Amino acid sequence: MIPIPPSQVLFAETLIPKKMNEWARSQAEQLKKRMAEKASKDALFQERQKLRREQGRGQWGAVQEKISEQCDAFNNEMGRKVLKAFPTSSDQLKVTAHIDNEATYVEIEFKGETGPLDWRSEHGSEHGRYELRVNGDGKVEFGEFDTSPVRSSAEFIAQSIIAALLSHFK
Repeated sequence: MIPIPPSQVLFAETLIPKKMNEWARSQAEQLKKRMAEKASKDALFQERQKLRREQGRGQWGAVQEKISEQCDAFNNEMGRKVLKAFPTSSDQLKVTAHIDNEATYVEIEFKGETGPLDWRSEHGSEHGRYELRVNGDGKVEFGEFDTSPVRSSAEFIAQSIIAALLSHFK
């Protein structure tokens, strides 16, 4: 009979060094931890997507409403109709500006149920993107796409887009 050194353990008639058993345990624990973290991240992502689907259209509607309000307010200040906002589909809005013999426009599109909101001027020189984000309270808001933690209100988005549109007239 072969003596078994204390640094080894007998498993199902196979000799496995104790250090190997510790290594396997350590690797298994690390893998289980990574799998649990991934499952947690996946669940969080799914929950955020659900909130975006539930609240995204409302945020898009708020942006459309603010753009219309800002156009009306600007037209009142100008004393004539310069800006006009109108939907081209349920997910698209076009804002036109007419001053004297010049005209230009921006197109705004809400892409799908979960965003983002993209806009581009007629000439493409002005453009932007706002992504739907979920804050700590579970409320969905637009934020700038560059992963900035700053949230953008519907009013801020409307004013930014209209200001970019008007910058064409110099």
